[in-house]
Amino acid sequence: MRGRWIGCMLIIVILGSIPFAIASQELGDGMESDVIITSSLVGTSIDHESMTVNLNVDGEITLRVKSDGYCDIHLCFNYLSCLEKESENVPIVKKVSILPDRKQIVTLDISDYYEGTFLSIRFLNNKSLSLYVATEYDEIQYSAHVLIDSETIGLIEIRSLLDSYVQCKSNEIRNRTIAEWFENENAPSTVPQVRGLQDSVSKVTGPFIPAGPPPREPRIYFLNHFMTEAESNWILDIGQVLIANSWITHELTRRDPTISQVKSDLKFCSKKYYYKPDWYSKTIGAYMVNAHGNYTGTQDVFWRCFGGDVYASDITSCWISTDTYYCLPDSCIITILSCYSLYSTSMGDAFMDYNARAYVGSPVTPGLNQNLFIEQFWGTNLAIGNTDIDYALAHSWGGFEFDCYYTSCGVRTLPN
Repeated sequence: MRGRWIGCMLIIVILGSIPFAIASQELGDGMESDVIITSSLVGTSIDHESMTVNLNVDGEITLRVKSDGYCDIHLCFNYLSCLEKESENVPIVKKVSILPDRKQIVTLDISDYYEGTFLSIRFLNNKSLSLYVATEYDEIQYSAHVLIDSETIGLIEIRSLLDSYVQCKSNEIRNRTIAEWFENENAPSTVPQVRGLQDSVSKVTGPFIPAGPPPREPRIYFLNHFMTEAESNWILDIGQVLIANSWITHELTRRDPTISQVKSDLKFCSKKYYYKPDWYSKTIGAYMVNAHGNYTGTQDVFWRCFGGDVYASDITSCWISTDTYYCLPDSCIITILSCYSLYSTSMGDAFMDYNARAYVGSPVTPGLNQNLFIEQFWGTNLAIGNTDIDYALAHSWGGFEFDCYYTSCGVRTLPN
């Protein structure tokens, strides 16, 4: 793939220790065409087999953003050897957030759901770019963030990028506090955390008998995505409560996830294989989001993370089927702690129409002490054996501000 990109004019700039290359190609009549971005990467890996996190993984990425609204991706992360992935003709979705002062925050969402490679490019007020990427290789996830300085990319390339998309979504941010947070870009403080069941210690009496291989069951994940300003002890600790007391066996928690990481986590933690042993498969038993949320003029609910907004269509696109595996939120219980998360059923349908068990959200702006709601909803009620979800909702602090959405055949209790 790279061979087709040789021969373009390259402008090399060093920002810190990360080199970038930004170039553009012109059509014969002088009209602007493709934009090529090449960059080194320094990011994070999560090894779900050994349950370890590496915070300093290097790699490189080359993007060809084409004028027809599609993108080619060449990606490599170094883990013992260079692990390469390529995607061609990935559609670009342009997402525009309009602030109260009418400024616009623009993000290009580039997602290859079948290859499990997700990118977003965000245009910052200082005319620089933030590029986020997340992908997977077998049992390992990689993600990285790169800040491309304004001196590296020219106005012509910026204009070409802004005009390259196949679909555009827009929404207005009316709350000034939220707008200020959304407008001020910082590198995400993503600190992934993975935990699982402790190895059990059995007491053996009598003659020693060599143990057979331990039983290996499909992993059932509690996936926790939360923004820093929503941090609380229970938001962080509830995963261990669920592992100790419920059907959950593993936890993946991300603070300040990017849109690329959100999609990668949803797809990776719900992947079930047809022809591999059961323990290769994973499912999301519980999913919790704590972030700012809103709805569009068409009542399409969305919530915000670093690098863009997450819409219902972003969620449904993660539920795919191939010849070797499929991804579904089977029996998952979703709690979305954001404003208007159940203003309409659009986001709930993105889970419930694909075999989730229940979707808990709020049709209004819920109270600030949502950590108390989570403590009682999961910790005091569901995790300790009161398996009825409606009961847990009615007997949790601030539960009246939330509602539980089921499909017509939804089951109102926890899985066994």
